[in-house]
Amino acid sequence: MHLLTVLAALLSVVFASGSLLDNVSLEQQLFVLDQKINILYNSIKSQCPTYVDKRSYVSKPSKPVDITVANEVYKKLNQKLIDCKRWIEGKQVKDCQEYYDKGERNSGVYKIRPSNTTIHEFSIWCDFFDGHGWTVFQRRENGSVSFDMPWYAYKKGFGNLDGEYWLGNDKLHLLTQTNPILNIYLEVPEKAPAYGTWQEFYVGDELDKYKLSVNGAEYNGTLPEDLSHHDGAYFSTFDRFNGGWGDCAGFYGGGWWYIDANYCGYVHNSYSGMLWTGYAPRTTASIMRVTRD
Repeated sequence: MHLLTVLAALLSVVFASGSLLDNVSLEQQLFVLDQKINILYNSIKSQCPTYVDKRSYVSKPSKPVDITVANEVYKKLNQKLIDCKRWIEGKQVKDCQEYYDKGERNSGVYKIRPSNTTIHEFSIWCDFFDGHGWTVFQRRENGSVSFDMPWYAYKKGFGNLDGEYWLGNDKLHLLTQTNPILNIYLEVPEKAPAYGTWQEFYVGDELDKYKLSVNGAEYNGTLPEDLSHHDGAYFSTFDRFNGGWGDCAGFYGGGWWYIDANYCGYVHNSYSGMLWTGYAPRTTASIMRVTRD
């Protein structure tokens, strides 16, 4: 049997009660703790060498001489091992749907790395409901974050994942490579919440001015199906005009896929919230998210 396996089995017996046995001498306690610490460190080093080397706060610990210090070192390394495993998972998981398929059901911040990309993993918010893991790329809820932002801000993203934000058009392009399902949820005080789901949604890259492709043929929801009017539109901000009637982004105070018809379109991302023709001139809350079958 492998030495580490034997040692791990021994340690599981020694620490079965959750604390050091009273009849074990101080020297024996330190010896066992030292072995446990080395096992943890070697696990981190073997499973996440990049994590150890490039995130250098994980360094080889010195031999403990005090039980209290040794226990603290052990607890910290144990947490680093948990972080390491999450870091590995984030480099391998491509979207929220994959987390759902792995059994995750708690909505929150996760790390992903979309397929066919050389970029590093990045953090996103996952909503888990209706049999899917949804990657949220826009959330507005209380006006705490201004959406009247320049091109570069919409390119990279802004806001906070646990509050209001725009994930970023570069990331949105990566997330929509497979023409995922789009879901939009809106709220206003005077009406019941409304939603819409589109079966195909794609955003081009920056060279293509983040061109929008959305298919309304298989639309389902309670919102009026206004979004497909914007199919083929380019993204605009107040400092980058790419279409629409006049200075749409400057007038409405938000970056969006504006068009010439109906005073810049039927759906707007304005300074005060989403505007959706046929539903509400201003929404108090909105969520935009994508998933796949």
